[in-house]
Amino acid sequence: MNNTTIGYKNLHIDIYCLSSSLTFFFEIVDEKVIDTKEFREFEKNCIVSSLNQWIPTTTIDFEYFMSNLETENSYKPLGDQLLTYTLQEEESSPYFIDYQNWFIYLLYQQYQNDNNQICYAPIGFTKVYLHYTYSNKKRPKISQMLILPPYQRKGHGRRLLKSIYNDLRNDSRVQDITGIRNFSKRKGQEIISYFKKKDKFIALRDLVSLELCHTYLPDLFSKESINKVNRLTKEMIDKAQEQQTRRVYEMYFLRSINQNDDEQMKRFRLIVKQRLFHSIQSNKHPDLQITNLEIRKIYLITQYENVLQHYEYILETFDKHYYN
Repeated sequence: MNNTTIGYKNLHIDIYCLSSSLTFFFEIVDEKVIDTKEFREFEKNCIVSSLNQWIPTTTIDFEYFMSNLETENSYKPLGDQLLTYTLQEEESSPYFIDYQNWFIYLLYQQYQNDNNQICYAPIGFTKVYLHYTYSNKKRPKISQMLILPPYQRKGHGRRLLKSIYNDLRNDSRVQDITGIRNFSKRKGQEIISYFKKKDKFIALRDLVSLELCHTYLPDLFSKESINKVNRLTKEMIDKAQEQQTRRVYEMYFLRSINQNDDEQMKRFRLIVKQRLFHSIQSNKHPDLQITNLEIRKIYLITQYENVLQHYEYILETFDKHYYN
């Protein structure tokens, strides 16, 4: 997206932010401002009011901004605490805010400053939209997730998503929990992919779903139970979207078999391709309708290889967390 600002020459904006309350100070510098009397056809953009639409805690008053430092250490996050955990001797807590159909889960780092005061700094957030379905049920959809760069690759996203799932599954009206679904089309080859190969959120959701089933449904997803059935059973679906639960079943199945056994791998391959084929048949999006048999065959082969590689990575990460 390209935005044009009218009325300024060599515009430069410095942004300062208080770590707990997220109060912003904008320092606006420019060489020259347009003379509206001379150029009446132009109207100078009001930068602050435009930015306030996206960042409501904005000020250009430096003294006011500095005065907020006095109360910064006494800032307390809004909402209800769901979970506290320790990571590398740093304690963090997620909170959520209810606004109409939106739930915002916020993750904070709790620390002591030099004066031994308890302070909070934001780590990230997740936005969940609450859809309503037939028979007065709810279907939460995870719409956005962000972990700030200094805190990435430390397990915060996994803990935040897991606590959200645990919070939502306690609501008897929640039918299932859905998440972000992406698809892309490679021009020329006409091969459709449901998920981007390196979609980090999909990998995170698969890992968390695997952990939850391991925690709450250990008997159903044990090696013995998996090998007894050829398909997903109704009992295995525990407030996760059926398509997502199928992926968990496939990961557990792969984990329970010998990958050097051709017959067992053939069985796994058929289970995965059956789900992929069902996705093609049931999806109503025009870009996901694959009617050409040869293209469909290429699609299933390509997707199976991607799924196998993806599952192996998730299972390796899962085993590292639970058994190391």
